[in-house]
Amino acid sequence: MPFVVIGTKGYEDVLREIVNENGSDGTIRCAAANLNVRGFTVDFSHSEKDTEVVPVPWHVRAGDVLFPFAILPDRDHSSIIKPDEQSGANEDISDRLGKLILQALKCNGKAEYAAIAEDWRKISEATAASTPEQLGKTMPDDTNALHQYLQIVIYVRDDQGQAINDYFVEYFSPNQRGSKESIIFHRDVLDHVHVNGLSPSRRCFFIDRTDLMFKYYEAITKEDNKVVSISLSASDPGENIRYFDNQKVGAAGHLTVHRASDDRQEVLGAHCLIRNTTHFVEIIIPRRGIDKVFKI
Repeated sequence: MPFVVIGTKGYEDVLREIVNENGSDGTIRCAAANLNVRGFTVDFSHSEKDTEVVPVPWHVRAGDVLFPFAILPDRDHSSIIKPDEQSGANEDISDRLGKLILQALKCNGKAEYAAIAEDWRKISEATAASTPEQLGKTMPDDTNALHQYLQIVIYVRDDQGQAINDYFVEYFSPNQRGSKESIIFHRDVLDHVHVNGLSPSRRCFFIDRTDLMFKYYEAITKEDNKVVSISLSASDPGENIRYFDNQKVGAAGHLTVHRASDDRQEVLGAHCLIRNTTHFVEIIIPRRGIDKVFKI
């Protein structure tokens, strides 16, 4: 069974420092290293008139098994393979890498594996709360480097199976008046969007979960409105063909993917966005011909 340990400290040497990205070890994003991935399909072709779309979770081959995953605050991509070297953090943190490796090697049985997964989850939580006193010279200049991140990899197609390359995904609170919270999400919470060069229908949305909790939700006063929903609009493929509705433009529904009061997915379930995790999402939208599509 696999075990994954990754750092969240960027490179320090000048040449490699330019590639550092918060939420990574300088090379790999923490969310991408986590093997506990999630996936679901959102089908607007059957739910276009619904206010809330019902997603379909993907089958998980590992079942309910959680793979142990630990994020360390004092290691980058090069030092994560050197457990015998001191990192510069205090002794408890600097020695942790070697102890985790030995713990993984000594694992014996499913129950112990599950216990290790929970222990390592707590270590990742402690990393996000690290202090200068704990990390010493390994404390990053940019404290955002210790933020928790997640990513969503989205693929969009129509109900005829054709990939859709030109679309926009909006993140918002559906019952919130105005657009302040949506602006905060797209400006401060959504750190980066990468469009696949070979297939623009596939995009990766890199989200700062810490800013989600302490910037986005702080801008919303009513507790019931502290949610994140996604909706989608797409450019029509032709003059007589539209997506979603043959008269209107854009989606009529949305999907709630995070709730401030349900950070552990007890209500939302499998489509709830989880910290330090990659989420694969397939979105299907209906392709509709307008009334004159067959006119000569």
